[in-house]
Amino acid sequence: LERNDRLNQVYCVLLIITLFGWQGVIGKIGDDLIEE
Repeated sequence: LERNDRLNQVYCVLLIITLFGWQGVIGKIGDDLIEE
């Protein structure tokens, strides 16, 4: 159980980082499109 909980925490953190990373990428692309 403890091992699964730890894995779940890692996946949650990775998911959050991935979501924020995509937001940053999309925001950067959006800014570039707006400038052009």
